[in-house]
Amino acid sequence: STVRDSLIVGDLGGFVAAGRSAYGMIAPAATGLLVRSTTFANYNATGMWALRACAKCESFTPLGGGWETRFQDVSFDNADNRAYWRWPHEAFYWDVDGSLSGTGERGAVVPENDLLDQFPACVSTPGVDGGIGGRFCEGLVFRRFGVNGHAPASMRYVNLFVGLNGMNMQVPWRLKSKTHPDGYHFTVPVRTRDGPRSPYMFGWNLTDSTRVDYERFNIGVSELLKNEAIWLKMDYMGEPDRFQVTYPGFDTDEPTPALPTKTDPLGSWFWDDVARDVTLAFTSYTPDAFVPRSMIGTTFQKHDCPRAGCSRPRIDRDVPREARERLWSSPSTWPDGHIPQEGEEAHIPWHYNVILDVDTPVLGLLLIEGRLIFDNVPGRHRHLQATYIVVRHEGRLQMGSPSDPIDGSATITLHGERDTEEYKFGPHNFGSKVLAVMGQLIVHGAERAVPHTRLASPAAAGAAAITVQGEVDWVAGDRISIAATGFEPAETEVRVV
Repeated sequence: STVRDSLIVGDLGGFVAAGRSAYGMIAPAATGLLVRSTTFANYNATGMWALRACAKCESFTPLGGGWETRFQDVSFDNADNRAYWRWPHEAFYWDVDGSLSGTGERGAVVPENDLLDQFPACVSTPGVDGGIGGRFCEGLVFRRFGVNGHAPASMRYVNLFVGLNGMNMQVPWRLKSKTHPDGYHFTVPVRTRDGPRSPYMFGWNLTDSTRVDYERFNIGVSELLKNEAIWLKMDYMGEPDRFQVTYPGFDTDEPTPALPTKTDPLGSWFWDDVARDVTLAFTSYTPDAFVPRSMIGTTFQKHDCPRAGCSRPRIDRDVPREARERLWSSPSTWPDGHIPQEGEEAHIPWHYNVILDVDTPVLGLLLIEGRLIFDNVPGRHRHLQATYIVVRHEGRLQMGSPSDPIDGSATITLHGERDTEEYKFGPHNFGSKVLAVMGQLIVHGAERAVPHTRLASPAAAGAAAITVQGEVDWVAGDRISIAATGFEPAETEVRVV
C-alpha cells in the first residue's frame, strides 16, 4: 500500500491541549507501507510529531512492532519533530533517498537500543530522536525476528539477549504479538554496504542457578532480500548429538562442514566442538529458490540421541536379589575389592542391598539399580556426595523408614560448576549436578512435635537468638526456616539451632 502526493498538516495554533501529544501519521503494525511524495507541515510545537510507529500496539500488542515503513521523496515544512519512539524495536523506517533523515543518504531510521553503539553508521540525528531517542543508520538494513515456542519451561517469561562484540541488548517477553505470541521480537542490522558480517550472540537471560541448554524454539525473520544473511550463535554447556531445523519444504539435521555462508540455505547450522556453540544461518535462499518477501517460520530443536535412538543399559535380572546386606566400606562389596574414590563412578547392581556406613568422597556418577540405605545410628551424621546420582527402575535410595526414622542426620551434596557436563541416560538429558529418580527415593527424618510456629517478637538482623510462641522440641543441629516478612520467597533464611 502507498500514501503519496499528500499534505499532512500538524499544529494550526492551539490545536493540541497542554500535556497531550499529536501525530501526523501513525505507521501500521505491518510491513509494506510506502510513503512517497508527501509533505509534513507544522510539526514544531511541543507534543507534535510527524511520525509515530506501530498503530494500536499499546492496546493490543504492548511493546510489539518491528515493522518496516518506507519513505521516499518526503519533505518537512516547519516540521523539525519528525519521528517519535516509545520503545526499542517498535519499528524501523527505510529511508530510500535520505529525505526522511534530511541527510540525503540511504539508510534506516530506528529507535534507540543497546546494540547501536556497535555500528558506527548509526548516529543520533536531530528530528528523528523523539521519545526514547532514535538514530539514522546510513547504509544499514534492519530486519525483524520473532521467537516463541521455547523450551524447557524455565526459559518462559525470561528476557532474551542479543549481543555483538560483548555488548548485549535485552528483549522482553511479551504475551501478545501478531506473529509470535508468548514470545519475543527484535530488529537487527543485516549488513553494511562494505559487507562485514559477524554472528549475533543469542540466548535467554538465565541465572547461573537456572542455566539450561536450549532444547527448542520457533524463530522467523521477515523481508530478507537477495544476498542478505544474518547469523545467530548460541552457547551450549553440553554436547548434543545434533540439531534439527525445519520449515515448509526443508528439514535437516546435518551440519555444514564450516560456518554457513549467505549462499547456504536458510536454516543451515554449524557446531563448533571446541567453543561448544552452534551457529544458525538466516539467508535469502531455500534449497529450491529465493525466499519470497515474507516471514518463514523455522523450528530449531536439539537432539541428544542419534537418529537410531539412544541405547538403554540393560539391567541383569538373571541374578536373584540378595537377602544379605553389604557394607559400602567393605572391599568385598566392590569389583576387584576397590572402594570408589574421589571422582570415580560407583554402581549398585540390581541384586545388591548396600548399607552406607561411611561418608563418601565426591563421586563422579553414582548409579543405583539395587538398594542403597543410609545406616541409622543415634546421633550419627552421614554424608553422600557426587556429581550425578541416578536411581534407576527398581533402584532405591533410602534414608530412614516410618518405623525407624533417621536419628542423626543424612545429607546429600551434589557438586559441579556452571560448565559441568550434562548427564545423559538413554534418551533423557538430566542436566548437571543431578539427583535423577526413576526408581524410589525414601526419606524419613525424626518427627518434631512442633514442626512450625510463629515468632513471639521480631527477629532483628544479625540476631543470634529468636523468641517463638509456645514450647518446641527442637534440638541442636536442627535446621529451621525463618520466613520473610514480605512476599519475596528469596528473603527466607535458613539457620541451624
